[in-house]
Amino acid sequence: MSPISLLPKIPISLLIFGTVISITIVIALSPHPTASQEMIQMPLSWQIQIVDSGNVTGPTYLMLDSNGYPKIAYIERTTPAYNLKYASWNGQFWEFTTVDDCTCIGTGSVSLALDNADEPHISYHNYTNNTLKYAQLVNGNWVIETVDSSSAGSGNFIILDANNNPHIVYFAQEGDLKYAHYQESAWSYQLIESHAMPTPISHEISLAINSLGLLGVSYPSQEYKLKYAHQLDNGEWVIQVVNDVDGLLTSLVFDNQDYPHIVIDENEIRYVKWTGNSWDIQIVDSGFLGSLALDNAGYPAISYYRIGLRFAYWVGNEWDIHTVDGSQAVGYDSSLFIDSENHPHISYIDSNNRDLKYAVGVLPPSPTATSTPLLTQTATPTATTTSFPTITTTPSPTAIPESSPSFYFLPIIQN
Repeated sequence: MSPISLLPKIPISLLIFGTVISITIVIALSPHPTASQEMIQMPLSWQIQIVDSGNVTGPTYLMLDSNGYPKIAYIERTTPAYNLKYASWNGQFWEFTTVDDCTCIGTGSVSLALDNADEPHISYHNYTNNTLKYAQLVNGNWVIETVDSSSAGSGNFIILDANNNPHIVYFAQEGDLKYAHYQESAWSYQLIESHAMPTPISHEISLAINSLGLLGVSYPSQEYKLKYAHQLDNGEWVIQVVNDVDGLLTSLVFDNQDYPHIVIDENEIRYVKWTGNSWDIQIVDSGFLGSLALDNAGYPAISYYRIGLRFAYWVGNEWDIHTVDGSQAVGYDSSLFIDSENHPHISYIDSNNRDLKYAVGVLPPSPTATSTPLLTQTATPTATTTSFPTITTTPSPTAIPESSPSFYFLPIIQN
């Protein structure tokens, strides 16, 4: 069938000089949805689930595979130390594996990436030996290797390129910011900035790859400034000072124009984006430990902690802010992912009960509709899970008007 035959048609009859002429007008539809159609629809209801309970601590890192199933890397607290674990939703229940049971994992950085076959790759910090480690799942078994043994990895982030080669940025000895790349059976190393962060413990960095395969890194520096380093075609790095603010965590993504968007916290969530000639900075809300993602329209969304887990979404002229899980000490170490249908997914820690929790934002059901959870739980001997609660609409969001946040426009400063 011709594509034209699928388009709407309007028959029209015209009287011209006493003769009736019949014509048909074909309405051509735009092949791309408008920004409003691609945006996350508000308000949202949140389906919340306990994934693992009793002994969980942060951080967490969430990804969705090609089927839209969540995968989470996180830390399990044991006595006297910590283990690295991986939770995978298979469509019916959660499956759990222990990646590294050396009881040598600290509460430092954990980062997760999925390859083209949906297999996990994880970078993490071995606290006991102070080394950067890399784990990948191969034929059902975890293969672990040391990437850098020179007092490295307290802050790290992993990403895969189109050929599934891992790229890791991390803080190393004396706070050097380094870059490791695996290709052709060997790791290669590069120094991005020396003495970038002399005491990098509890400071997180973020790594993203653009459409050209070039990398960008956001990180807090020793000068208590947010910095952004981007890779050139020749492999060299250019460093910019973005803002005079320090924080516990940064989160970086590229939009479809390859412009960087960054979130950093300093008792308040700050959203930073590159406009093409300057950095545009907004204060979103009080809070910390933010995770950033862009929806299908390129609008930013942020999960973060502020007396519970919050979700802030830019609707075009203001921030629409929701409380996802409002309990005290719930919402630490969140990781945000937005799927192809614009559903936000968040993994986070309930510090009161030491639980790993997972939330999905969906449109509230109509009065006559029957709510169906995105994930249907079935009990299994190998999974510790709970059913989704009945969907309830969150209270009216507290929006921060566009005129309320402080804006700053800073020139590029190159080191």
